[in-house]
Amino acid sequence: MNFKQLSYFQDIVRTGSFTEAAEENFISQSAMSQQMKSLEEELGVTLFERKNRGFHLTRAGKFFYQKSQRLLEDYNVLVADTQVLTGTQPVSMRIGLLWGMTESVLPQILAEFKERFPSVQLEITVGSHEEIGTALRQQKLDMTISDQRKAFSGNYANICLTSFPLYVRVGHTHPLSQSNSVQMKDLQAYSALLLAVKGQEKIESDYYRDNLGFQSEFNFAYSLEEALQLMVSTAYFPFEKMTTKATSNLYHEFPLLQNQQPIERDYFLFYHLERAHPYTEDFLEIAKCHFR
Repeated sequence: MNFKQLSYFQDIVRTGSFTEAAEENFISQSAMSQQMKSLEEELGVTLFERKNRGFHLTRAGKFFYQKSQRLLEDYNVLVADTQVLTGTQPVSMRIGLLWGMTESVLPQILAEFKERFPSVQLEITVGSHEEIGTALRQQKLDMTISDQRKAFSGNYANICLTSFPLYVRVGHTHPLSQSNSVQMKDLQAYSALLLAVKGQEKIESDYYRDNLGFQSEFNFAYSLEEALQLMVSTAYFPFEKMTTKATSNLYHEFPLLQNQQPIERDYFLFYHLERAHPYTEDFLEIAKCHFR
């Protein structure tokens, strides 16, 4: 038995005709019949019950059709992925990044990956946790780099790359603007600005309140630029500090503490275990070096 025979078998069932399947594969009808006879002999079962000029699948044939369909799909993916690794075929890799990740070492990671693998076209999507997580589940992304907000799924790899300290950003007229750090409990008197996608405000506020422990009143911004514009004297903006670059003179930022200890947020590389991109391991190797 070979994959060509499996492909012929699938085509026969799909078209409902030995003749049409033979024409699609540019072989004679008798050659197609001989291939199926050889397949049945090797399996030791009857796949087709032939009647007049038609046929229908036996119980064994129906079972073999369902199982061989998945096997053939996996084989075709294997062939395509193997050919991709030769570097002779252009290929894209779709990566989802959480808002703010471009301030980290990600640009250097992407640049090094592109230098080492110039045939791979990187497609970058930046969005909220929900946006890129949904896109990954819908197979619109090959991988994401994000924080953890739900229990890990056994269907996905979740590889911790790094952790970032949780910081607070305020305008110069904010009462906390002269602080070097702030305790979580001391923020309750001030409103917070959260980044959100329209329609997902409750998801964000529930997460910050129930998982991170914020007890402030929440307002929402829908981009990093808007968040900076909306910072007023009594609002603060919580975020993960992903860079060592100097702070802009337009605002003041400082670490957020819990019981006098910094709050660290872990960031993970997520991808589906059964649909891993051929260059996933290469990307992961580069990312781990930069995130050390």
